[in-house]
Amino acid sequence: MPTDHWSILKRAYQVTIRYPALWLFGLLLAGGFNANFFYWANLRLRWRNGGDLIADWIQQNFHTTHIVLASLLLLVAGIIIVVVANWVKIIFVIWVSDILKLPRMRPASSTGQPDLHAAMGESRLYLAPVTAASVFTMFATGVVVAVLGGGSQVLFDSRGVVWLLAALFLVAFVFFFSCLNVFTTFFIIFYRKSFGVALNLGVDLILSRARAVVEMGVTLLLVYGLCFFVGTSLLFLFRFSAVGTLSPLLRHGLVPSTAFFALITGLSGLLLWAWLAIVNTFFNLSLLLLFTHLVRPPYHPEFRGAPAQVAAALPGEAASLVDRSAKT
Repeated sequence: MPTDHWSILKRAYQVTIRYPALWLFGLLLAGGFNANFFYWANLRLRWRNGGDLIADWIQQNFHTTHIVLASLLLLVAGIIIVVVANWVKIIFVIWVSDILKLPRMRPASSTGQPDLHAAMGESRLYLAPVTAASVFTMFATGVVVAVLGGGSQVLFDSRGVVWLLAALFLVAFVFFFSCLNVFTTFFIIFYRKSFGVALNLGVDLILSRARAVVEMGVTLLLVYGLCFFVGTSLLFLFRFSAVGTLSPLLRHGLVPSTAFFALITGLSGLLLWAWLAIVNTFFNLSLLLLFTHLVRPPYHPEFRGAPAQVAAALPGEAASLVDRSAKT
């Protein structure tokens, strides 16, 4: 069954516009280019390119004990951020599935009605496996990036065909693990699978429906890039207008120059983050609707009377594995 990408994007757009409360989740949801948004926004954060200088300064001014304690604090902070981000993602998926009446295996206590408090309570069931999936894909992506674009720098110090092949492999692997993280999460939440089973089903779905996944992924990245360009352009106009309007305060010495430009930069960053929250909501809704289009729900009391238009992931084993596991 061919995938109607336009219908998926149109529905994702309608839901994004109709439910502004989902934008709050978009503040922490992953999107197409979030990792570099401060860099691409050109917010002129001076420490951005000063990693080596910062490391040298820390070694000269801090004892080993202090460095170890600081590293532990950073590790704990990183763990908290990963857990919170995945918790938000789980609540988003549960709440959206209830809003759109998407078929999934709900707990016996669930009413199926959109309820944020109920979604928060149910999210605890999936937090551990979804976090494990996120950590696994982040680690795998980090290894690939380190091998192809970091450590040895052999490939990316080259030119011509070697560099092009390295870049293509890097993009392909990052795209694969990003999709794997997304689909593994959906299998855990929609079909209540363990991390290992959901991971295998995610791999199978990507391989069996590679064309549909790649087409939607490329389309979403183009849309995301266009929205990002529009956002940064509007941000440039905002910065230009703000500097022109508030410059008299700076000329008359009413506001220190450092505080003035820090305020403009901070407001620019917040506005861009808010814009990306909306785009991230659309981005994740599109992937969720693609998943429900590609995967057929198994026989289960929860799925009796499910819409017939939910397609199977054929050819491949993703849908059949779900069916088989439900029957056993």
